[in-house]
Amino acid sequence: MGAGQFGDWGRLAHRAGAIALEGGYQFSGGWADKLKPWLRAGYFRSSGTAIPLAASHNTFFQVLPTPRIYARFPFYDLVNNEDVFAEFRLKPHSKVGLRTDIHHLRLSNTNDQWYLGGGAFQNGTFGYAGRPSM
Repeated sequence: MGAGQFGDWGRLAHRAGAIALEGGYQFSGGWADKLKPWLRAGYFRSSGTAIPLAASHNTFFQVLPTPRIYARFPFYDLVNNEDVFAEFRLKPHSKVGLRTDIHHLRLSNTNDQWYLGGGAFQNGTFGYAGRPSM
């Protein structure tokens, strides 16, 4: 799955994109019917602006953010990052689920910032903060 963004960002031309690839396997038969094991893996990458104060804005903007089901902590979103992950789940009972994840996060472009936030949820703020990457 992918997304492209084209238009204007203030006075700058805006050209950005993102891609997400995920796959998984649910085991079945024998012991697997009781524990319902599921192995998943994926890759996400969104663009960042390579040259500060450039004539174009290339940072992917997450317009209407919603929490990603595997991003349990709100310290990153879908802006200027790359995430490679693997996940293993067990569901031994209808009321019990176990899960473990491993993520390798990094900035897509280290010349851009590390962004975090939940979007425009207050009248007086934009809803995102940027931290210099270096």
